[in-house]
Amino acid sequence: MKSFVIPAGQQSFLDFLAQLDPKKRYRVTVEDYKKSRSLGLNAFHWSTVITPIADFMGESPEDAHRDLCGSFFGWVDTPLGGRKPRRTTTRNEKGERNVLDWEVMTNFIHHCQQIAVELGVPLPEYNEEAA
Repeated sequence: MKSFVIPAGQQSFLDFLAQLDPKKRYRVTVEDYKKSRSLGLNAFHWSTVITPIADFMGESPEDAHRDLCGSFFGWVDTPLGGRKPRRTTTRNEKGERNVLDWEVMTNFIHHCQQIAVELGVPLPEYNEEAA
């Protein structure tokens, strides 16, 4: 599957269409573009939010992340009687790879920061110039 962001990739998209076999049938899907969360935003989340919460609570960062995903996205019961987050920041409800877009990720980070405040977890100051 080929992906293009229009209008920046419009000429590439048109060139791609021109190269398709005219004897075949194709399905073309158009959807709104949403900026993906960056690796930098993810690193910020883990280093300045998840890890301080985990350290404060005496948990691993992975366990803290799981709990925060559940508090944000909701919980589902597992076949063995446990529960897991409805989705995570990298997996959708079906367990398929599906990284959050930038907007939802920033909302999730704000949610985690709010929980940290409610718990009394000291979070480091964010210095944009140092990032």
